[in-house]
Amino acid sequence: LSYSQWQISSLLDVWYQYIEALFAEQPVPAALPARKAFEQTLGSRLHLPKAFLSGLFILQKKLLLAISSSDPDELVRYHNQYVLYVWLLLSMATGHRPVNAPFGFCIDGSQISGHWWISDKERRAGLAARTLMLPETAKTQLSLYLTHLQALQQYFNLLNPNLARHLQQVRDGKQNLLFLIEDIASTPDQPYRHHPLEITPSRLKERLGKSMPYPMNWYRHHDRSYLMKTRITPQLIDCWMGHEELGTEGLGAFSGLSLKDYQLIATELEQLFQQHQIGAIAGCKIH
Repeated sequence: LSYSQWQISSLLDVWYQYIEALFAEQPVPAALPARKAFEQTLGSRLHLPKAFLSGLFILQKKLLLAISSSDPDELVRYHNQYVLYVWLLLSMATGHRPVNAPFGFCIDGSQISGHWWISDKERRAGLAARTLMLPETAKTQLSLYLTHLQALQQYFNLLNPNLARHLQQVRDGKQNLLFLIEDIASTPDQPYRHHPLEITPSRLKERLGKSMPYPMNWYRHHDRSYLMKTRITPQLIDCWMGHEELGTEGLGAFSGLSLKDYQLIATELEQLFQQHQIGAIAGCKIH
């Protein structure tokens, strides 16, 4: 309950079934009180209402589309805003914790097969690493993001060779996939003073500001609540979110799970994206 949201009526259904099962073989009836209808919910408060979830992504799109200039400084602003959208969509698609350098390198997964390896929490005995399957919208967004990096690299090849070199390294899988660019305004004496910045939760929170007025891990609560309602087993959700116990990791040596099971979650999350019209968007277009 601390990580997901349930209707009180659903929890009462389980409780009534449990008590009735206990009394099924007894000589006396359970004599339970009459059921009452409850509209209230219990548990996490971070399951966003439908209008809020749709509005959040619409707002991020509008903030991005408001930046249209091809000036170098504006392109940097565009990239930073675009990365916020890509991070938000991929986080919703994977339940990735808000950590430093999220999603690792571009070689940590495959856009063709849709699997992605993430490690977003350290444990005493190792990393909470896991391999997930991406929803179709997330695969499309990754492809568009890499195309965006290629266009940005071509633009800065002569203007800022150091930044262009970093962009190439990202595409080669030698630097972090998602990154910000320090948006220091150029001056006649020092043009194009743009340097890559590592993504951290504090930087994300600062840049998202009032456009995402929720705790940084709200989407993990939302995804878990949504998946529980789709009848995905709690054990599979635990493995998907990195909540499994040591020794019972999904896809571990003694696990009965496979990537096909994780595809069930990817399919359900794709349905969530479609319901709220959350789509992949292209990056900068440089002519």
